[in-house]
Amino acid sequence: MSVLFTSISPDNPVKKDDVQNLLDKLGVVLDPKEVGDFHILLAAVHDCAAQIQQLLDYQPKPDRVRYPRKGIHRPSKKEQFLGQAWAHTFLIRVSRV
Repeated sequence: MSVLFTSISPDNPVKKDDVQNLLDKLGVVLDPKEVGDFHILLAAVHDCAAQIQQLLDYQPKPDRVRYPRKGIHRPSKKEQFLGQAWAHTFLIRVSRV
């Protein structure tokens, strides 16, 4: 993923202490000269995520005439060993329209 950032938003909640706290939890030692760079990186990632969250959700509408679903199977209770299954199996092939 490429991230272009030239400035950090003024209301960005990521602080320099957050970088050190995160690295301490992971047991990572960082050269003190690089803490500023990591702060900018984490703050920029936060700003990117905030922008992405503002985008409208896009759900494409499938063409079920051209790409019909066949053999749809939802796992039965007997096939589930960790609770409610979320996976379905089905076959999608382009039809000759």
